Formats: sequence, structure tokens, C-alpha cells
Amino acid sequence: MLNWVKFSHLGVYVHIPFCVCKCGYCAFYSEPIGQRDPQPVLTAILDELGRYAPTEPVQTLYIGGGSPTCLPPLVLCDFLAALTERLGHIEEFTVEC
Repeated sequence: MLNWVKFSHLGVYVHIPFCVCKCGYCAFYSEPIGQRDPQPVLTAILDELGRYAPTEPVQTLYIGGGSPTCLPPLVLCDFLAALTERLGHIEEFTVEC
């Protein structure tokens, strides 16, 4: 007799479409941040996330793009805080550099 174990691992990917410069090999949508204000995009991401209610805890948060670390440090930290506020306790997260 087989005993089945249910594995549940909900992950969330958040795409930050900015980078320092567009690399020739990159196939993902991104634009050089230059003098752009990233706040409208980050606000839109948080608004979109608010439309979804995870039915189970989020275990992994992956933030990619572009290069999310091109955001000003305080902006990135505030964004991460807003994400964790909405998603609850997250066991692990990764930010692409």
C-alpha cells in the first residue's frame, strides 16, 4: 500500500522590469532605469498582487527582472516590506542581482 504525502509549496515571482543597462543576451522584458521613477511600476505590482488571495502560505518569493538591485536601496527595502506585509511570513526569498 502506498501512502501519498501532499507537498504544498507556493512560490511567487515578481518581475521588476528595470536594470542598469539592457544586456544583449537577455530575453526578459526590461529597460534601463536611467532617471526613471520606479514607484508607479512598484505600486502597480502591489495593486495587482492585491487582486489575488493565496489559498496557502507563500513559502518562496523570487524577485527578478531586470536587476531589482538597481532600485535605490530604500525603495527596494520598502517594496520588500510591502510584499511581505501582503504575503505574510515567507520562508525564503531571492532577489536577482
